[in-house]
Amino acid sequence: MLFRFSRTLAFLFVPLVCRAQAILVPARYELQVRVDFAEETLQGRARLLLVNSGTEPVTRASFLLYRLLTVRGVTGVKDALEFSQKVVAITDFPKQQVNQVIVSLSEPLPPGERTAVTIEYDGFLLGYAETGMRYIQDRVDPHFTMLRDDALAYPRPGLPSLAAGRQSVNWRYEYDARITVPKDMRVVNGGTLLETVVDGERATYHYKSLRPSWRMDFAIGRYQTISVGAVSVHHLPEDQAGAKGVADAVQRAINLFTSWFGPLRDPTPIAFIEIPDGWGSQTDATAILQTAAAFRDPRRYGEAYHEVSHLWNVRDSEQPSPRLNEGLATFLETLATQEFTGGRVREEKVAAILERLRGNLAKRPALRNTPLIAYGRAGMTDLSYTVGGVFFDLLHRLIGAEAFQMAVRDFYGRYAARGASTAEFLETIRQSSPVETRALVSDWILTAAWTERIHQFKDVDALLGYYRRTGGE
Repeated sequence: MLFRFSRTLAFLFVPLVCRAQAILVPARYELQVRVDFAEETLQGRARLLLVNSGTEPVTRASFLLYRLLTVRGVTGVKDALEFSQKVVAITDFPKQQVNQVIVSLSEPLPPGERTAVTIEYDGFLLGYAETGMRYIQDRVDPHFTMLRDDALAYPRPGLPSLAAGRQSVNWRYEYDARITVPKDMRVVNGGTLLETVVDGERATYHYKSLRPSWRMDFAIGRYQTISVGAVSVHHLPEDQAGAKGVADAVQRAINLFTSWFGPLRDPTPIAFIEIPDGWGSQTDATAILQTAAAFRDPRRYGEAYHEVSHLWNVRDSEQPSPRLNEGLATFLETLATQEFTGGRVREEKVAAILERLRGNLAKRPALRNTPLIAYGRAGMTDLSYTVGGVFFDLLHRLIGAEAFQMAVRDFYGRYAARGASTAEFLETIRQSSPVETRALVSDWILTAAWTERIHQFKDVDALLGYYRRTGGE
């Protein structure tokens, strides 16, 4: 029997799976989702290939789904599996609720071994905007629908904890997905579209991942597509005029960053997908989600440059990650914008960030004793964009454009295949720099001394002068 629900496991929820689930990671997803706009529901079937990457056998697995999605059955490699499900609050973010599903494996999974679990589910998707995460507006709506990890539209291995969830950024899995929608809608994704099968009034879009990634994003709407080189731009009908400009901007950014940092290690076609404003821009291995503002206003092309720069990121081996790469992307967004438009974009941007950081110090006292390298553990990665952005601006000024480009190029070339730590990145900077950078690195990455420096020195030129004088002190 496929649809077997075990209530006897309810008492087992968190205590028995915390350690086990921390080491189960997905290697592959096979996903089938049918979107029903009339009922405003979705029905899904997800087969996950799971790997025990730990050192002890695993007997139970925990999965998270959106709070209004209900699991109807779970099977293993051969037989139905017992499971329990319950809507619970995220322990360190109680505003958010999820459906936690505990699955009892048919036999213990030894370290290094794999098993498959298939989960059938259905229900409603209404987003998480009420929690303060306003960009997660995901819902079943004929105007626009998004199926993605952020809203837990498909089951994700994990525990109801933000701290535990940060471990998932190192996941890399392949996927094979079939998404069924009304035939007048299109599903767009960063993978390869293998086929589109029309059956009556419905169409099924069959996508396969181009490269292993840490997320799957499926945007559903009345999309149109234009291509420039290896870039495909999927845009909403009302923004056809701006799509060509965005495609050119993306290609321009790829060419610029390639000239600075070298070619991508594994170049693949890139899908640039327009989403409505407020839904949050994001980047995965082969797709960039970009809000509509960048399509409608050329002055917002910097947002596209930001996301494109992430293609040269090296996977962070530290968990939870301090997300220093967001600081680098913030700086490269500004640098590329100035490269293409001229003016004083860079000076204006860093001045605005410094002023914002001075204001934040009064509101967030923890900034004074939490270094950027610890932002992941402290849950402060929203500051990685700004604090990191100033660090990279100062570094670029201090060591020069050529050494800066060499550092990023060498780091990417050396570690793109396996990932690297912040310490390895800082060592690459040291090796590439013609001048001493210890004081700058210490103040902005390893300690929180920058909180004093931005009060001592009123602008970036004064800060730069200080680091030129102090060097390694």
